[in-house]
This record gives sequence, structure tokens and C-alpha cells, in this order.
Amino acid sequence: MQTLVIIDPGLYEVGGHHAALLYTMAAKKQKKTVDITIYSSFHVANELNEFASSKDLKIKPWFKSNFYQHFEDNPNFKSAKLNSFIRGLALEFKSAILDALERKATAGDVTFWYPCVNWEHANALSLALSQLADSQQSVDCACKHKVCSMFMSQKPEHKLSNLPYETAFRRLTKFLNVELFASDWELREYLERLGIKVCGIHPCYLLPWSSLKSGKEKYINAENSSRTFLLYMGDAKENKGFTLLPALIKSLSAYYSNNVKFVVQYTMTWSSPELALTEQQLNKLAEQVESFELHKAFWSVGELIHILSSTNLIFCTYEASAYHFKSSGLAWLASFFNIPVVLRGESWLTREFTRLRHPFEVSPTLTYSTQLLEKTISQTTEYRRSLFLEPIDWLYKN
Repeated sequence: MQTLVIIDPGLYEVGGHHAALLYTMAAKKQKKTVDITIYSSFHVANELNEFASSKDLKIKPWFKSNFYQHFEDNPNFKSAKLNSFIRGLALEFKSAILDALERKATAGDVTFWYPCVNWEHANALSLALSQLADSQQSVDCACKHKVCSMFMSQKPEHKLSNLPYETAFRRLTKFLNVELFASDWELREYLERLGIKVCGIHPCYLLPWSSLKSGKEKYINAENSSRTFLLYMGDAKENKGFTLLPALIKSLSAYYSNNVKFVVQYTMTWSSPELALTEQQLNKLAEQVESFELHKAFWSVGELIHILSSTNLIFCTYEASAYHFKSSGLAWLASFFNIPVVLRGESWLTREFTRLRHPFEVSPTLTYSTQLLEKTISQTTEYRRSLFLEPIDWLYKN
């Protein structure tokens, strides 16, 4: 039996891509017999723990480090707190690896998968692997460590901004049993420009793709034949345009009356006065606007598929500046389900849609042409296929 150890210190809350990975692993009907253990945050939500148990997935609450504690920090600022974080996370990586290996008689059958890594996490992991080698606990060298990079410098034109990525990932990829993968085309190009060896693109793990019907085959909703517009999905954040939603709903509902259903889904993780006020306004609109559907909890795989399969248009309210060099799973979900998108401005998303040959329009006022609703994807690319591979099949393809 194959043993897969998923090291995901960011698995904590019921929302975002970390929880989506858990749901995807649970929904996938495995062709291979794989024993899966997930090392999560020590404070992982009870709901996720209970869900995993119901699906015969093992979660080991392990990491006490706040995985994203220094994500927004200036990487050029070598603070004592940042260095302390890296050392602490390295010890937790090391202990998780040893714990997994101690439960397995032969280490050669173990694949370690790190689904989301930034430069500070890469530093910590390389330090952990170095400590294992230095202390002659080198049994891990027979294992594979598959590392997925998801982020890049937000100022790639500045050499100093790139330095932490260059040094951290170069150090990590020197280990012979480490394979580094990028989450998207631009990130792979970025890392390779820094002289870092990248083994390829890792699949998007937001959904179990092979278990779904083709993105072009819409599910038929007999109860409602009207159009559905998805206005928001994911964590409530100001830079994702959450505070724009009340005005957008009022405008669209006045124009379309009840001919279009408007859907908003969000999880409130980090509240602020502005977000709290928006949430109050959305609750009132949900009572006043018959065609407005409000979801205030994380969607399961089945719920996400049901909504996206009947969605005709997605409004991407993200601030273009915040996502100029930042990827988003929204691009891949829209592409798979063949849903055209209207965006506020040019960003990574518009460049990714162009690479995927996916229909979109850019409008600061979030208006769109009627032709957009009728556009379809005309060509499947190799890049597109790589994004929608099954994670398990991808992990064990070699």
C-alpha cells in the first residue's frame, strides 16, 4: 500500500484552499490503494476533523505555528520574530516527518506532499531536512518530498524582493529527494528566472476533476430555468471587493427584476467594521430581494459543483492591484465549468484567462456585453490539462 503524508500547517479553518483540498481528497474515488494522513494545524476546526473521520481520512493536529503569520511582512526585513518563526516551523516540520516515518516500517513507500508553500515555509522545510541529515536521521532520504509553491514576490521587478524566494527555494531544491512544482504558468516562469529547478505545474486541488462531468455539460435545473450570476465566492476580504456587493446587488436586481438569480457565498474569517457593515447590508438584502441567494458557510464539493454547473456569469470584484501578481482559484473554477467572467481591471486573472483561452471582459463598473454570455472556449491546451489532473494520479504518475 502507498503511504501519502500531506503536510498542511495551513489547514485550520472551514474555508479557503486548505479546506478545499481536504474535501477533494475525501471525494475522490481512489484507483490506487493509498493510506493518507494529513498533518494539520494543531487548532484545526472541529468540523474539519469530524468530516475527515467520517471519510476515513486521518488528520493529526500538529503545527502550533501560525502558518501565515509573516505572509504579509516585508521579506527584506530580517526581523528576530521572522527568524524565530522559521526555526520553530522547521522543528515542527522535522517532528511531523519523523512521526510519519516511525509509523511506517519502510520509508521508501512514503510520499510527503506540501500543497502550499511560500518562501519562509521553504526556508523552514530546508532547515528541517538539513537537521535530519546532520543528525543521521537520514531515513527520510528514501522518501519523496513533493513541494507546491503558490506565491511569488509582489514586486518581481525588484531584485531585493526576489532574494528571499531565490535563496529559500534554491536551498530546498538541492535535496535530491525534493521536487518543486508551481501552481501556475507565471509562477513557474518566475522561479525559473531565479535559477530554481521546477519540475512542472501541480494540479489545482479545489475539486476532484475526473469525478465531474465535462465543464461544458451544464446540469439541468428543472426548478429554475432563469440565469444565475455568481457575484462572490470565498473569504470575505476588502481587496476581493466584498464591500462592493450591496451596491452591485441593488443595481443588478433593479435592472433584471426576478429574471436572474444572484448568488453570494462567503466565509467571515477576519472581520472589520467595514466587513461587518457589509454583512449586515447583505442580510437585509437577502430578505428584500427575492432573486438574491446568500450563503454564509463553506460550500462542500457537491454544493460547489451544483452552483457552478448552473452559473451563467461570474463577477470578479477583486482589486486589480491586489491580484496583479497573485493567483486565484477562481480562474480555474471558471475555466473548468466554462463560465465567462467580468473583472474590474487587468491582473493575473486576465492574463491567466488569456492563457486558458477563456472568455472574459474587463470593466471598472462591472458591466458586460451580451456577447460575453454566449462565448465558449474553443481550444484545450496542454497547460489547461495539467491544471485539471487528479492530485493522487499526479502524485504517483512516476
